[in-house]
Amino acid sequence: MPYFIVAVGFILAAVLLATITLICAIVPGLRSGFPFAWRVWLWSSLGCVVANVPVFVLYFLPEALERTGTTPPPGVGRNVRGVVLAGGLLLGPIIASVAGFVGGAAAGLVLAARATRLRSNKPLERAGFAGRSAIR
Repeated sequence: MPYFIVAVGFILAAVLLATITLICAIVPGLRSGFPFAWRVWLWSSLGCVVANVPVFVLYFLPEALERTGTTPPPGVGRNVRGVVLAGGLLLGPIIASVAGFVGGAAAGLVLAARATRLRSNKPLERAGFAGRSAIR
């Protein structure tokens, strides 16, 4: 069930970012945002997919534990493992998708900033007080 929610969110985000990228490529006033838009689109999508790989493996974990004989005997241990596994299977896809998407978007922004700075041959300027200290 969680992957149906994640899939809809992923598709909507990908379409929105694709539209923003297309608009940045077409509108001359927004062309400076194109390096940022396509990198955020690419890296957020990849981040979301890669972050879900370990969660997807959780679906095969109960069968693997049964085959190896490492499951605890019926009782407390089995109930705790079941609750943890169920929580991971229900909340894991949502948490992993958000973390992968945000992490990928941040990586895309950093890579775009680096690429545009290298292209313009300007050093990155410091924000804030331009290096002046407030304490004298």
